[in-house]
Amino acid sequence: MLNTVCASPSVISDNGLTMWDLLKKRTVLVFFVCVILSLGLLRHVHQERGYEVVVTLVEERPPQKWISLSVCFGSSALVYKKKNFPYLLAAKLSTVLWTNKTDARVLVQVVHDEDDERQELQTYAEELSHAGAAVRLVPTSSSVGCVLQSQLQRMLAFNDDLIKDDDIIVTSDVDVFVMDETLLDITDDSQYLIWVYQYALSESSGTTFGMSFLGMTKWLWRRLLHNAESAEALLSFHAQALAKNFTWNYDQVIASRVILGSGICSLPPANPMWDLLGMQPVEGEASSVAQCFHGDGFQDCNRDRPSLGPGIPCKIWHFLPYERQGELEEKFEQILYHHPPKIGLMKTVQDVTLEMQKLLGFRD
Repeated sequence: MLNTVCASPSVISDNGLTMWDLLKKRTVLVFFVCVILSLGLLRHVHQERGYEVVVTLVEERPPQKWISLSVCFGSSALVYKKKNFPYLLAAKLSTVLWTNKTDARVLVQVVHDEDDERQELQTYAEELSHAGAAVRLVPTSSSVGCVLQSQLQRMLAFNDDLIKDDDIIVTSDVDVFVMDETLLDITDDSQYLIWVYQYALSESSGTTFGMSFLGMTKWLWRRLLHNAESAEALLSFHAQALAKNFTWNYDQVIASRVILGSGICSLPPANPMWDLLGMQPVEGEASSVAQCFHGDGFQDCNRDRPSLGPGIPCKIWHFLPYERQGELEEKFEQILYHHPPKIGLMKTVQDVTLEMQKLLGFRD
């Protein structure tokens, strides 16, 4: 994109030449300036008798990558023993890792109840900002609830004016730590319109697409989600497909429905996910399917599976519900500062202590 600034006083020289007189004498100059503008070949400054033309080439920037995170400030998930998991800390540490290990920016939407302590909320928002995040405070909808809304809010990042239409938004969980600096490199491939990192897992198991990680441009998120501005709008549009007795996976159900419904990504007709989503198989066109990144080999590592096998590096670390502040900070330092993990006797003592705490109910 080019920007041209012209200073044009009516009288611009000692001999009284007007701008009109000078422009007539500088027809050739103006012609070449226009050529330069249209071709965008260089930055050129021409100044004569007070008449200045500045031609500046501003190269179009590549799409910015955004990691979309969301966290509930006032409540905790009451399923899968997640009640005491330190999600607020996880969001801060995850933000630091994303901004330090990748070229992505991070958007964190903090869903909060109106009666939350305002000073604590503001302090937390400042901490996230210092960690490198763009922070948005989102009031909880009484009809949705803080935890569910925070899960759905990640898909609504396209409503943020800071993100441009061609920027790529990738959803993630706050309790996932990025370990591999090349994790987002595949999103540089403009062949794809949608990136489903755990596609292979869904293809083999029939489970819905994991939110870590789903990527597409802002404009495509907006299109597939029908320009929804709120979590209520998402739930209303997909109401018939959502099980009323279990809300934990609503985000994955909705994301999987819109991705498969687009025809850009597809699954074999016999895959159980079609029935799970209440959909008839949609067979994508060959040209469309080629635009869907079928992620394979992006399994997460965790405390129970610290390695994917000989010579296979971990790309992400996903914490288990019973882990607490100590485990998060230890893994954070290992990833960011390349601290070696505990081994031998120290590792054994640590593992035995954790298992004892679990048996005694201190990790529920």
